[in-house]
Parts: sequence; C-alpha cells; structure tokens
Amino acid sequence: MQKSKLSATFIILITLIITASPVDVLSQSGRGRPRVPPREAPAPPPAPIKVPEATMVVKQEQSGNTSRFMLRNGMTVIISEQHAAPIAAAVAHFKVGRADEPAGVNGIARMLGRVIVDNARARKVGAIIEGSASFEGTTYQVVAPPEKFKEALAAQANAVQNPSFEAGALNRASILENDPSTFAMSRLLSMAFTSHPLSRASQPAVAATREQLSEFHNIHYRPENLVVAVIGDVSPFETLVEIQRLYGGFRAAQTKQPAAVSSQGKAAQKPAAPPAPEITPAAQTITATRPAREPEQTALRYGADRGDVSQSIVTVGYHVPGLTSKDWPAIEVLAAMIGQGRGSQLRRSLLDGQAVVTRAESNYLALRELGLLTVQMWVAADSQGATIDKAESAFFREIERVRREVPADTEMARAKSIVEKRFVDRNETYAGRARELAHAEVATGGISTALGYRDLIRAVRAEDVQRIAGQYLTLANTSLHEYEPARAAPRTFDAASFSKTVQVWVAGAAQPVDPKDARPADRLSQIALAPQGKEQSREERFMSESVQPLAVRDFSTLNGPRAFVREDHSQPKVAIAILFQGGRAIEDEATSGTTELMLHSMLRGTPRRSASQVAHELDQLGADVRVIIEPDFSGYMLDVLSHNADRAVRILRDVTEEPAFRDEDIKRAQAEQIGLIREARDDGLLRSKELMLQSLFPSHPYSLPAHGREEVVTKLDSEKLHAWHDRVIKGQVPVAIIVGDTYGSALVSGSLAEGFRRRDVEGAIKAKPTQPAKAGERVESRQRALTTVVIGVPGPKAGGAELAALDVIRSAFNFAVDAEAGGAGTAIYAHLVTAPEDEARARAGVIQEFERVARAGLTADEVEQAQSLAVASVLASLQVHQARALAYGRAEFDQQKAAEVDLFADRLSKVTADDIKRVASSYFKPSAVAVGVVRGARSAAEQAPAKQD
Repeated sequence: MQKSKLSATFIILITLIITASPVDVLSQSGRGRPRVPPREAPAPPPAPIKVPEATMVVKQEQSGNTSRFMLRNGMTVIISEQHAAPIAAAVAHFKVGRADEPAGVNGIARMLGRVIVDNARARKVGAIIEGSASFEGTTYQVVAPPEKFKEALAAQANAVQNPSFEAGALNRASILENDPSTFAMSRLLSMAFTSHPLSRASQPAVAATREQLSEFHNIHYRPENLVVAVIGDVSPFETLVEIQRLYGGFRAAQTKQPAAVSSQGKAAQKPAAPPAPEITPAAQTITATRPAREPEQTALRYGADRGDVSQSIVTVGYHVPGLTSKDWPAIEVLAAMIGQGRGSQLRRSLLDGQAVVTRAESNYLALRELGLLTVQMWVAADSQGATIDKAESAFFREIERVRREVPADTEMARAKSIVEKRFVDRNETYAGRARELAHAEVATGGISTALGYRDLIRAVRAEDVQRIAGQYLTLANTSLHEYEPARAAPRTFDAASFSKTVQVWVAGAAQPVDPKDARPADRLSQIALAPQGKEQSREERFMSESVQPLAVRDFSTLNGPRAFVREDHSQPKVAIAILFQGGRAIEDEATSGTTELMLHSMLRGTPRRSASQVAHELDQLGADVRVIIEPDFSGYMLDVLSHNADRAVRILRDVTEEPAFRDEDIKRAQAEQIGLIREARDDGLLRSKELMLQSLFPSHPYSLPAHGREEVVTKLDSEKLHAWHDRVIKGQVPVAIIVGDTYGSALVSGSLAEGFRRRDVEGAIKAKPTQPAKAGERVESRQRALTTVVIGVPGPKAGGAELAALDVIRSAFNFAVDAEAGGAGTAIYAHLVTAPEDEARARAGVIQEFERVARAGLTADEVEQAQSLAVASVLASLQVHQARALAYGRAEFDQQKAAEVDLFADRLSKVTADDIKRVASSYFKPSAVAVGVVRGARSAAEQAPAKQD
C-alpha cells in the first residue's frame, strides 16, 4: 500500500510561503476561510517556523518526486520522497576532492574526509555514516531509519561544519591501501596527466598538520560548494526546513545576501558568490586551484613497474572529453562496447577467442572538464605460453577495428543495455540515488542529467560512437602502463620503441581515421537482436517507485523448485537466484574449485547456444549473471532489467539444465577462474582472511580458497564436470528466489516450474562438523608497504538464535567486524590495514576490545545504540535485491523460513544486555582467536615507479 505524501504542487506552495519573507510564518494561516465562533476555547496556534536568513530559498524546481532548492547562501538541496523502504539517506557532497590537493599536502582531501567521519556522532544516534573522496568531490553519506533521521542529519551537518582535528583521528586517517589493480590505475593516471593534479595520483599521501587541515576546510568547505541530497522515507517540507535550520550559520558572516524568492517563485537576483576567506601565511601551500585544461597529448606514453604480484596487469588510457561535452553519452556507450559485460568486444576477442587475458574491463573516468577512457587487462600466463606481448598486440588490433568500423545494431543494443543497467544499479539504494543526484548537480549544473539519463544514452547513434573512437583512440593519445611480477623477463621498451612496435603489430595504427572512410561491421558475424519486453512509461515509474513491497511469498511447485517471490517495484529490475545445496562444504583438497569451474563452464553455452550467443543475448537484455559460491550452497544470481526478466530466466534455466561442457569452453573458464585465484592471492585483505580461515577451521572445507586451488582447476575436464553436474545440479531440487519488479508467480510459472523437474533427488547434503578452535596464526610475508590483518573467532552455527545478539555485538565495535555463517560454524572477524611497525599495537587493540565485551558485556546505552546501528545496517543492505535474495536463500538452507529474514528488526530489538554478555563470553575468547596476516616488508618510499616516460 502506498503511503500518502505531499503532492508536488503542495510542496511548492508551502515552500514558497515559508521562504517568501524573513519574518516568522505560521504553518497554517487560515486566511480566506469563514470565521466560525468556536464552542470551546481555541487550541493554541502551532509554534512559528523560523528559517535563517542565509538559507532562504531563492529558486526551486520540481521533477516528478524530486525537488531542487537553491538557498541564499549558495547551497543546493535536493529532496526525493520515497516510501518503498523504511529508511532514508542524506548525502552532503562538497565540490572539492583529490583534484584540489596541492603537491605539498597530497592526500589532504581524503585525510580530511576520514577525520570528519571519525568526528561524526552519527553512530551515537543509530545512523551509519561513510565518507569518500573522488577526484572532484567529497561525499559524506548518512543512512538511518525515519525515526532517527532528524538526529542523523544533525550529526552529519555538525561534522562537516565543525570538525574536530583530534590527534587520534589524524593518526587513523593516515593509512591508505591499494590492491594491485588500483596501484596500476594510479600509475596510469600519473602518466596520462602532466598538469592536472591527477598526475600525483600514485604519490603517497603526505601527513598534513592540524593547521593545514583546518585551513583546507575553511577554504573549500563553504555553502556554495555544498549539495545536500536526501532520498527516502521523509517529509520533503520538514526535511527542507531542518536542513535550512542546520546550515543557517554555515559561513554566514562571510556570505553576501541575495533576495529571497518571490511569491511567483522567481528570485530577484542570483545567489552571490561569497568572498574568498583570508589565507594565513602558514597555509599558503594549500590554496592551489585545479587547472581548467590538460595540455593535449601528442605522443604515446609508456611506463612499467615490478611488484609482488601473481599476474601481469596492463592498464591503458585515452584522453576524452568530460561531462560538459555533448559527447559524454557516446563515450559511455563506447566504453561499454569495448570492455563491459560478458559479451564485450575485448572479452570475446582476447579471452574467449585468443585466451591471452583472464579478464578485461573498460571504464569512463568522467570529470567535469576532462575525462579518461581506461582499459585494464589481466594477462594470462599458462602452459600455452600467453604473454604480455601477445595480449598487447591483440588489444591494439581490436582497438584498430573499433576505430574503423561503425558498430552493428546488435552491438549498439548490447552496449546501451549494459550502460542503462549499470545506471539502475547505482540507483538501487536510496544512498546510491542521492549520490547520483548530487554528482549530476555538481558535474552538469542540474539534476536533469540523472533524471533523463536513459533517454540520453538511447539517443546515441552508431556513427557517434565510431566518430569518438576514431578521434580519441589514437596511438598518440595512448598512455600504457605495465605492472608485472618481479620474476618476469625484463622489458626494454621506452615510449618511442613501444610506439614503433605497436605500428608493427597494427599497420596504420598511427594514421587518423576519417568517419567517411569507416566501414560497416561484419554482418556475417552478427548475432540477432534480442526481443525486448514492454517497459513502463516514466509516469508509471514515478507512481510505482514508492509503492511498498509485498511480503515474501512461497510459490513452490510440485517436483520442481522451491520458489519464493518478493515484489518490490522501487526500481525497474529484478534479481533471481537459482541455488543448490553444497558450496565449498562438499569439496576437499582434491576437488577444491570444481563447483565454481562447473558453474563458469555452464554459462558458456548449451548444445544449441554458443558461449558468444549466451553472453551477447544476456547483455542485450540488460542481464548480469554472477556465480555464487557460499560455504554451504552455490548457484547463480541473475540481475536483470525487469521488462526482460522472463527471457533472461529462460536462458539461465537452459544453461543450468543442459550445459554443453565443450573442451574449448572449459579451457576459457579455467583461464578465467585461475585469474580470480591469483587476484585473490594478491589482495591483502582477501588473502589475510583466507589465512585466518585456515587457522580457524583447519582441515575443514571452510578453510579452502574462495575460488579453489589452481592445481586442481587446471586438471578438470569435461567428463569430471559432467559427473559433478549430475551430482550437484541434477541430484537435487533448486531453491529459486525472486526479488524485485515482478508480479506474483509470473516468473515461477512461466520459466521455472517446468524447467527444473526432478524425479530422483539425493538427500540433504550435511556439512562436515568443525573441530574445536584453538588460538593460531598464519603469516605470509610480501614485498609491500602495508600489512593487512584479519582477526577471527568461531561463532554459532548459521540459523541459530544467537546470531541476532551477534549482529548487535558486531555493531558495537568502532572498527569493521564481519561474519561468514555456515551450517558447521560461523567465522566472526575484524580486518585492518596498518604500517608494518604498527601491526602489534593494532592487533592488540582489536583483541582487547573483543576481551572487554566478552568480560563486561555492553551497557544499556551501548546496547540501544548498537541495536539501532544493526537495524540501519541491515535495512541498507537489504535494499539491494541481490543481497535480499541471498538472505532468503541462506535462511532456507539453514532450515529457517525466508519470511524470517524480514523480521530482523523485531529480533534485534529483543536482544538484551544479558544476551550480549552470554554470547560474547561464549565466543570472543582469547584462547580461540585466529589471525591471518599478509605482512608488508618495505616502506611506502620504496614504491617509486621503476620506469616511466
């Protein structure tokens, strides 16, 4: 049932009344109504609403459920009332980021962001606050239930306006961790840009002083640089007034005052820019401003690094226009065409075709005035002899084809669907929607870009994409960085010799492309256009996005899947999980990784569909398919635009029930999975967690690597995978979970009921019991600047009543504590990143906190705060359809009911201080602490580029 809400007209009318004059105005005047003598004494009038002069509204716009307000002090406020979930999110986005960091204090924007988050009092009111610094902005995001939202807004507003630069916060803000792919990307940015602050992307952060942080805050954290976007279960009128009140004194003394909005809704004059604050001599180093333009690149740039990594990463960048250019939608489509989705051109050519990479991805780094189209490739290195040269030559040949061909209709449809689906994904949660609106406001000067995003993408023509590719994907505009293992053969290139080598690989690579000479794509290789379902109109979408979801319902079928459906029309997408009992729990040392390889190989086609056909059709439908490997179950997660859900489900059903397991497809799947194994090995936190699990669950399947063992995966063949499929897939009835924009049993009856019929099924697969845990530690030394540590203790089995108390306990810590629950036991763990010399102190601090809670429990106030935080955290995570679908599936495999997932708030509210003490004392024992460490062995100063020109 839809909640009643203010109409757009009423919002405008009320806001204009309250902001038309600086004097106090009553919320209801009664003017124009006949006076009727009361029979009794009249009730006292409501208290007057006071709006500060500085935050009076001077301009307002309305689009559907979204309102945009310009305030007198220069702030922009965006509010969208939504009621599909009992939660609200507020984003305070400042137009200052890493691009504003002067060379003398590199990292100051990120450091300030961490300090402000640490200072925020949002946790004390039961709200989640997070901060992040991008290149052109810094975002502070707070999420809370409606009853806590007013207090959360106040905590957020106080933190960003009045930060406290305490020594402890400064120390916590100084550590930054990069995984290998992020390190490689930062090196590329440093090469591709010479004048822009992005040229310092790979430089380590410099510790800023308290005075420098304060001065940086005073200069950049100003009303005219601030956008506040609020989305969720709120009253627009009350929220606007609260924001006006909270920010009424924000730099008010330094702000010139324009006229307030008139009764007709027009401002007498535009908001005036406040004068720049006075800069003290000690703070001169932080006043640099970002340049408007980057000089044109005229020759290829090349750089190379060596490191403690398991596979080579090649990162390529091309300068392209930013978001102020009319070409940005075409660049988005070009990036999707090149390297996004299972059917992207690089994946089809370099992985599925030539097997020279294990993964290839492209992205459009879009800033306001400039941009960079990036490609990152993980190079295959196996017995077949794939090398970095083979991968790079194949890449440049594919780019040359993109430059010279007009994309086919099917390729354009595929790329546009991918772009649209990713936009919907970014808007799935209220916090994500708020970030999108705030970013659009800052980057393009209004929210119309975000609200009309789909139409802008769909208007892109194939000729536009080819023109952009021909103009910007040139050899002279190329920057390329190689990040190779230390043991790899030495490279002898510089920029000039590498450029000549590319011209040997690809004749004509250095020549310009005239759009008139572009040729049409090879029609013989095209795959047919996938039929599209009927979409809702924009008006229908506005009407349905606030409709409250229905409770999850059981639509299980006789001899078919156990099926559960939750209707949620807040976004035009639906998540479908097809899950089977048995994940890592059914594997051992000799079979580790078999289930995942089987699932990857199944996605590569049926006897009637090739791998390319499956991938291309799913992409055209706006469908992502993710392989799920949990401790006790496995399967697929399909996330698809809702108007194409039925067709996508049929494809997933076919590959699940009738996989081809062709030898060539298995080889490609093996390469892909081996790449994932090596990536996990190189990721400090993932590897530390793996080491912790080995210590916590010795000789148990839960301790096996997340993606299996490389030596096992390489030896699997079609016969072994067929046998595994008969056991794991054909031997049991799946659990099907559907969450999102669907209606009743439509997808169950239309695609699933008859597709998974089973006559003979095996009994339930029982998890092997774990052994009593003992304290232990596993350490791996790597040549890195930082140390990553994961500290874990064993917890109750999944499905137990103690898990509610455990969720509250986890929320009570002021550091991240996660849990991985399984039928044989739960791992409760904290993860941290530290300098090698600080490892012992950081570990001791976490363990002491574990011991404190185990010994003393939590006070009544701490329990209440932790309960509120736990509720907000679960509410936020369950807004993601895929997360909710997995939660339902996990409940079913744990012998619970899916509907119990939605009762989490009630369960958490019933947790008492005695429950906390009992559970904490049972599991947070020093004698059972398991530690996994990836220990760094060199300083940050030793990470300087090895070669670059």
